Amino acid sequence: MSIKYIDIHTHRRIDANDVVSILSVDVHHAYGTALPEHCSIGVHPWHLEAIDVEAALDKVQRNAGLKQVVAIGECGIDRMRKLPLSLQKDVFLQHVHIAENVGKPVIIHAVRAYSDLLALRKHSDRSLPWIVHGFNGAYDIAMRLIEKNIRLSFGPAILDAVTKASRVMHALPRDFLFIETDETPELLQDMYTRASVLLDVEASEFAQLMLRNYQSIMHDHV
Repeated sequence: MSIKYIDIHTHRRIDANDVVSILSVDVHHAYGTALPEHCSIGVHPWHLEAIDVEAALDKVQRNAGLKQVVAIGECGIDRMRKLPLSLQKDVFLQHVHIAENVGKPVIIHAVRAYSDLLALRKHSDRSLPWIVHGFNGAYDIAMRLIEKNIRLSFGPAILDAVTKASRVMHALPRDFLFIETDETPELLQDMYTRASVLLDVEASEFAQLMLRNYQSIMHDHV
C-alpha cells in the first residue's frame, strides 16, 4: 500500500487506502470486540475522577504490546480542569512508564501545562518520542519542547491565519512536525495543503516529510 497521508491523532475512523489514521481509544470506553488496525490507547485526563483509574491503567498495560497499538495516549495534563494536579501527573507518568516498557511514543493532551511536561520529561527516557497533539503555542515554547525530543502535532488551527500554530509552524525543525484531525470534520488533505503552503514546499514533498516523520518513530508499524 502506498501511504500518502498520516493522521497522527484522530477520534474519527477514516477508511481510505491512502490514509493511515492513529485512532485515539480511551480505554474506559467499550470499543467493540477488537481494536482498530492503527490506534493509541490511554486514559484522557478529563475522565480521571469518573472512572476506576487503576483498572483503566491495567487495561492500558495489558493492551500496550499489541501490534495495532502504535502509541500510548492520549494522556496528559489539563490545568483548565478542576482535577487534582498530583493525580494528573501521576497517571501521566504511569502512561509514560508503560510506553517505555513497550518502546512506543506517547500522545499527549496538554492545556496550560507545557512547563509541567518539561519538568516531567527530566524523569523519563528522552530517547522515546513524546507528541503534543493540537499544538497552538508560541515559538519559544515550541523550541523548548523540541529540545527535549517532544514532537508537535498541528491540527485545524493551522487553517486560520491568525493562530499561533499558523505563525510558528514554518520556523520549526521539520522532522519534529505532524498533522492531525483530532475531533474535527476538516479534511486531512486540506490541512496537508495548508501546511505545505506554510512551509513553502510542494504538497507531495510535505506528504513525504510526514511519512518519514511517522516512520522514524513508529518503526515496524507502517
